[in-house]
Amino acid sequence: MYDPPMLRASFLGFAAIAALAACAADSSVSQEDADTIWRLSNDILHEFHAVEILESEGPIDESSSYACPDGGTIDMTVVFRDGDEPADSAESVADLLHTFDDCTMEGITVDGPFDYFDIEACSEGGFDFEIEGEVDVTGDIEATCPISGAERCVTLSGTVCDRDV
Repeated sequence: MYDPPMLRASFLGFAAIAALAACAADSSVSQEDADTIWRLSNDILHEFHAVEILESEGPIDESSSYACPDGGTIDMTVVFRDGDEPADSAESVADLLHTFDDCTMEGITVDGPFDYFDIEACSEGGFDFEIEGEVDVTGDIEATCPISGAERCVTLSGTVCDRDV
């Protein structure tokens, strides 16, 4: 017996599964490529932070952009610990929200969000924070995948495309 509502439900279920599969991490990314994505993305973010936050001589801007070495930009929004009040020190920063926009470096182009959350200064130097994002990488490496991890007072660790880095 022909049942259009049941047919529609089956189609919608199949479409949802296909969409989830398309969003899954790119398992074809090699360990070397995952390491490269992690290293380049975090290195340029740390460089950006040094210029915009650590070496700043006045109040930290709530939003800023940084030019990538071979084209494109990274846009950053700063969330301050005490509300929306710009402050003068890195210790006042709670979260750093980044968007890579055609950021090209060493043969790859990165697009997408890559955020640092729950930032705390460490007594022995460096910072402690969580990392979360999902990037689309093109060029010498082709991948779309989630990124997660943490920095614990200068030691970075995490996952890129479901690979430990």
